[in-house]
Order: sequence, then structure tokens, then C-alpha cells
Amino acid sequence: MNKIPFSLEIIAPPINTPYENFKDDLEDFIELNPSFIGVPTIDKINMDKRSFELTRYIQNDLSYTAMAHLPAKFMTQKHVADTLNSFTNSGVREILVVGGEVRDEAKIYSDFPYANQLMSFIREYSSDFHVTGACHPRGVEGNGDLAREMEDIKRKIDSGCQQLISQVFFDNEDFYRFKEAYEKENFKIPVLAGVMPVLSRGVINFMVSRNHTRLSPELEKILEKYANDPASLRQAGLEHSMEQIDKLLGCEIDGLHLYTMNDVLASKEIYMAFRN
Repeated sequence: MNKIPFSLEIIAPPINTPYENFKDDLEDFIELNPSFIGVPTIDKINMDKRSFELTRYIQNDLSYTAMAHLPAKFMTQKHVADTLNSFTNSGVREILVVGGEVRDEAKIYSDFPYANQLMSFIREYSSDFHVTGACHPRGVEGNGDLAREMEDIKRKIDSGCQQLISQVFFDNEDFYRFKEAYEKENFKIPVLAGVMPVLSRGVINFMVSRNHTRLSPELEKILEKYANDPASLRQAGLEHSMEQIDKLLGCEIDGLHLYTMNDVLASKEIYMAFRN
């Protein structure tokens, strides 16, 4: 059984949904014993009542390590300070700082144009927080510009970043190239490989477009073969994801971060394969 760190990301339910309705799933995820459970701020307009509230609920009510996601572009200094204060009071210490993807009508502020600026603010505010940043195996624009990606990572490390989580990737070759470039820079902070189970053609195509990533040739064949058979696609995609993870383990990754899409059953299967 391998002992590489294993962490999860879950999506907060719609606003005003009682957490009791979500508690069974949360407890199922906790049974997988992840290093932490991350909660992204997909809904920037209601981030306080969705993502941040769920983060505090996991940490405080369920007594499990939760990681908050702070989107730099969408927060003012006062909002960040108030949020950090609430996290301090509820025991949240893990924070992932991202630039913030523009997808809805949420207002963009000028206080933190870049993620590293928010990292510096957090480190100056309190040394109690463990700050994580995002990295991009194909570069932030998805064009393979790893020189620029390494420059961005250096700025994050200089600003207090203590760990990186990669955006989701579907071709291990992209991560291998990224890892090689990262190691040449002699950076020392750990990089967690971000993987998403292949369960739906629509979701995968959306993630490829959103994250400027690409499919492996093997995955392209699976999506084409089962284009009209969702059940078979889910099974073949899940098997492919487990093979992807198995190959990643062979290149000495620092940890695995699973983008669960709140699918408990798939997450359990992947966890069992990962641990064994």
C-alpha cells in the first residue's frame, strides 16, 4: 500500500441547500482519509455563503481538514481580511490561492490582480495559514510555454507559496514535461498532481476547453468509441483514470489531488486502486 498523500476537491451544493442533505456524501469522502478536502469558489458572487461556509462546516462541524479557495481577482483587501479572520475562528488553516476564472457576473477588483499578490497579503496577515498555489502542466495559456510557467511559480514561491496543485490534465506526457522543467529550476515545494475521473464526455470536453489542456490519444479513442453509450463510457473512463494514476505513481509524484465532481462511487474506486 503506497503512502503518497491523497486529497480531494468537492463542489459546494447550491446556495441555501441544508448541509444535512450533503452530509452523507461528505462523510463518505472523509472515510477515504484524504489529507484535506478542498472547496473551490466556482460561484464568485455567493462564495461566502457557498464555498467558504462549506469549508468552515467541514473544518469546524465535521472536524476534518478543509482547504479554502480564494480567487484573487474577485476579493478586496477587506473581504480577504474578514474571511481570514473567520477562518482563524473556525480552525481553517489550509488555503489555495488562485487568480480567479472569469465565468459569471461577479465583480473584479484591483486589489489583487495576481495570485502571488494575495499570497503575500496572507503571509503578512498571519503565518498560521498554509498557502497553496495552482500550476499548469501546459502553461497558463495551454500553449506549452513552461518557461513562463516557471517564472510564475517562482513569483508564487517568493510570495510565500508552500505547495502547488496542478490543474487537471488528461495526458500524463504534459505532466512529465512540466515535472522535468520544475525540477530543473530546483524548486523545493511539493507539487500535487490533479486528476479528474473520466465519467462523462460533456464534462471532459468542457474541462479541456476551460483549462486549456488536451486529451491523450488513448482517451480520445475511448470517448469516440463510447460516444453513444454513456454507461460504457463511464466504466471505460474510470478504468482509464486508474491507469493514468498508476503511471503517475511510477514517476514519483509528491501527491495526488482528485477532482471528484462530487461522485462518491467513482472516488471510492479510484481511492482503492490508488492505495493498493
